[in-house]
Amino acid sequence: MRCACEPFAFGWPTRPVCLRDTGMSTLREMLFLLVGAIVPAAVAIFVHPQLADRERAGLRPLEVRLETVADWGDSVLWIDARSPEEFARQTIPGARHFDFDQFDKAIGEILLAWSPNKPIVVFCSAASCTTSEAIARRLREAGLDDVYFLHGGWEAWLAAN
Repeated sequence: MRCACEPFAFGWPTRPVCLRDTGMSTLREMLFLLVGAIVPAAVAIFVHPQLADRERAGLRPLEVRLETVADWGDSVLWIDARSPEEFARQTIPGARHFDFDQFDKAIGEILLAWSPNKPIVVFCSAASCTTSEAIARRLREAGLDDVYFLHGGWEAWLAAN
């Protein structure tokens, strides 16, 4: 059987090298290429350490547990996304209030208290509250990289303290 491949240039063999010369069918060639692409992709998905840690912990993207934040020490900037009344009643020491309805004004105040090596952790009243996640996402979109929201919210912090 004659191969339709062109010979290689620049000092490569003058005889064309084709997979058909080895006796492999076109279907086998496609299967070989498909498996060669899928296997590494599957390994990367299931073995990636950060993904596995998040899945084992049951966390959503940007969500962080209180134990992890405690490991960061005092360098955390806490953002309280609860109502002004709840914030005035009691909050995490050093926390700043963030009024989501006045996002542009609130982000300016946060930026004044923030430094580049300081992670930001946003929390609201409970695990069912989605305001902290929304604020964390908006802060990320505004260009702040190290922003997270607290798994369990204020209730998780109260239970631990």
